[in-house]
Amino acid sequence: MCCRASGGRAIRNINRCRRGAWRHVAVHAGMNARLTGPASESMMRVLKQGMISLRFTLPRAVACLAAAGRGGVLVWLLAAGTARGQLQVGLELQPAPMLTVTGPTGAVCQVQWSDNLAAAERWQHLGIVTLAGPAALADTNAPVFDRRFYRAVQVPGANWALVPGGSFLMGDNFTNGPASERPVHPVRVGAFYCERFEVPLAEWNDVHQWAVTKGYSFDNSGAGKATNHPVQTVSWHDAVKWCNARSEREGRVPAYYTSAAQTTVYRTGQSNLVNDCVNWAVNGYRLLTEAEWEFAARGGVNSQRFPRGNTISHADANYFAATYLHYDTTGVNDFHPAYAVGDPPFTSPVGSFVANAYGLHDLTGNVWEWCWDSYATNWYAQPAAAGLNPRGSAEFTGARVLRGGSWRHDASFARNASRVFSGYSDPVAAVDALGFRCAITAPTISGQPVFPARLTEWAQLGDGGLRFTVSNVTPGKPVVIEAAGQLGAWTAIATNLPVGAAFGFTNSPGVGPRFFRVWQAP
Repeated sequence: MCCRASGGRAIRNINRCRRGAWRHVAVHAGMNARLTGPASESMMRVLKQGMISLRFTLPRAVACLAAAGRGGVLVWLLAAGTARGQLQVGLELQPAPMLTVTGPTGAVCQVQWSDNLAAAERWQHLGIVTLAGPAALADTNAPVFDRRFYRAVQVPGANWALVPGGSFLMGDNFTNGPASERPVHPVRVGAFYCERFEVPLAEWNDVHQWAVTKGYSFDNSGAGKATNHPVQTVSWHDAVKWCNARSEREGRVPAYYTSAAQTTVYRTGQSNLVNDCVNWAVNGYRLLTEAEWEFAARGGVNSQRFPRGNTISHADANYFAATYLHYDTTGVNDFHPAYAVGDPPFTSPVGSFVANAYGLHDLTGNVWEWCWDSYATNWYAQPAAAGLNPRGSAEFTGARVLRGGSWRHDASFARNASRVFSGYSDPVAAVDALGFRCAITAPTISGQPVFPARLTEWAQLGDGGLRFTVSNVTPGKPVVIEAAGQLGAWTAIATNLPVGAAFGFTNSPGVGPRFFRVWQAP
């Protein structure tokens, strides 16, 4: 697959200002650029690295210059009427950049955007493309007056998203829930792949039917209102064994074992597994940990009550609306009217509601989601609850964590921080409001995620330099190109360039990125 950006590096950002102020595009990767007229299109193509490449099309992007070097690439646009001259072309950028991903046929790529490269958790979902040739994706929500960076990563399939990992404050910062949701504490999770939807009945059935012929046994056969609804009436043990069966069916390494020795794959019975029974590094399917689930639900935002904001209504999720909750704006006390049809359960098809910032659906309501962790009421007060990748009590406590609420429960249980303890928490419980979704650990090297796309290095031109062509300027007026290592310290590197002339520039290794601008003398 090809997405030419580098992991965690800036790919593109646009700033536009009114009344002749600076507008700029930053592309932190090697690229070619040229100046074009107001009626044409400027294509900035980031060079291929490994199997990933990404192109950025800026419709009618006129007066565009770029520089490449070890530190990256920065592109500047000079607005009319600014600096020491006037650029005799229109300087207009459409607010919706077009991204083009190329790579091997069949590769599935998630394109993400970020507004803050210093915060890993800010990489958010833009779209999924399955490659059958170059695939175009427009960012129609890109802000006009703010910057955005882009990257693409290969994911296990179209129903998967890369949750980028990062830091967040875990727990109930609104004090809406019981004491078990506090104290709020800092947590950092590693990158992982997460299914965008709860496991649907159709997928459960496919794996279940295969598994029972391969030595697996389940306490429950699973149920669902329709094949595209989430599977429910499955216990925690059922969910964990199903994850292993799915892994083995696809040739992946199972994550769950019957003992800390990790020699016997968990396929039968009701084993009370502990953390050491899990091989967290393999590529097999597993449940999310409680910390991963809350991090994923928050979508890179610490202060939200729900995955998509601080209030909720039936427009957001399938749950039991209640007027006694001030943050529930539905205005009734009832099940979701679109799904309270026939006999219970009143589940909804997976993906019926808008995804959160990480591209994940149904984290609120529909069915509770089993998580890995053993449940402990006072867990958040323990030192082990904070830090990197907490996984719950090291010993089995007799209960497992459930997250997200369900179709039959009110919105207090659907909050990002909600961690309820009830009869549902028994790992053998199986009712029509219990389901799950799967995760896969993203591979790492030295603690940093390494994706199949290998977005870990800066892209560069083959010779470390940049070539661009100046065109569509007023004939007879000299063109000046200036460069700067930092804004405000401009040095002319080319003067009196004729119209249509090509100009090359090489940034010395280790110098870092350069800013460029072009103008015409009056």
